[in-house]
Amino acid sequence: MSIEAPDDELALAPQPSTAVTAESASDAALGLAPWRDPTAAIAAVQRLVASPEPAVVLASLAGVCASAIADECWGTIVQEGVTRSISAGAPADVPGEPLTPGPWTMPLTGGDQLTLSFRQSAWEHYPEFSGTMTWRWHDRDRPTSSDRVIAQLLLDRAIDLVRAQRLQLAVAVERDKAAHLQLALVTNREIGQAIGILMSTYKLTSQQGFDLLRMASQHTHRKLREVATEVCETGMLELPAPRMR
Repeated sequence: MSIEAPDDELALAPQPSTAVTAESASDAALGLAPWRDPTAAIAAVQRLVASPEPAVVLASLAGVCASAIADECWGTIVQEGVTRSISAGAPADVPGEPLTPGPWTMPLTGGDQLTLSFRQSAWEHYPEFSGTMTWRWHDRDRPTSSDRVIAQLLLDRAIDLVRAQRLQLAVAVERDKAAHLQLALVTNREIGQAIGILMSTYKLTSQQGFDLLRMASQHTHRKLREVATEVCETGMLELPAPRMR
């Protein structure tokens, strides 16, 4: 004899999550195997360290990947003919052999590893760099198709982050150059105006006017621009008193 639950109890019973079902359906449509924790990839991207130095960004990638999507993560980077090892949290500063799993790693019991390569062309004064990143799993069924997709996306994001930081620095340098150029133009204009005032006041040549500005600058321990600005504002130049013999 079967006993049917009242309608109100059925209404209170836990219902399947439509979000999970939709995500599973999306993975299935893409031919991807179910992934362990999709939100970990988002968190990993947010934790990447921004830097124009690829070793720094890739070391942070190894760190977040080792805790988010894989059991181990390491890599190598080649820049200007020098190979450096990349491990979680600490890019090697001293050239060395590529990092490979050592006796500290867990034995492989059915799991596998995934190695992806990267290359970024030289740009501005930054040299070309290339290398590989390796993810390792201890589970028998890893890496899945989803693991491969997520690893590639994270690696692409890390390389894009290096490019973005280099571009930001290049823009900042150009802005500084423009600011210094503007300051130089203003300074030259004020000095030229001051020389013209001195030429008219003291009946001097342009070279004599400039020499007079320079002499006043040296004797008052002020910048040439400051002296020129004062001449432009007052129409006068405070000359040093002649030395008594």
